[in-house]
Amino acid sequence: MEDHQISRNNINNKDWNPRQLHLFVKLFNGRTLSLQFPTPQVQVGYVKHRIHEITKIPINFQRLIHEHQLNDDSVISHSKATLNLSLRLLGSKRGFGSLLRGNPITKS
Repeated sequence: MEDHQISRNNINNKDWNPRQLHLFVKLFNGRTLSLQFPTPQVQVGYVKHRIHEITKIPINFQRLIHEHQLNDDSVISHSKATLNLSLRLLGSKRGFGSLLRGNPITKS
């Protein structure tokens, strides 16, 4: 199995090594990215770097979620874990949220 295979299938157990960390990353288009790391634990920042190498999504726009949003310095040690990738959206001070709070947008 390739390191960064994108598929909808499960991995074969014969390819799994207990000393390696194997992660699944669900992308927002419905596909699953399969990543293998040579160590039993890895920092989230390195996972984001690997996702950037494969998908070209900038690291600062990536949000990895596993029950809650993971910080870049967090460590993942649970093999075969599934992480959900979402994108960080940029907003402005005077966006749609201002309308919801009752602050009208006026041009100055």
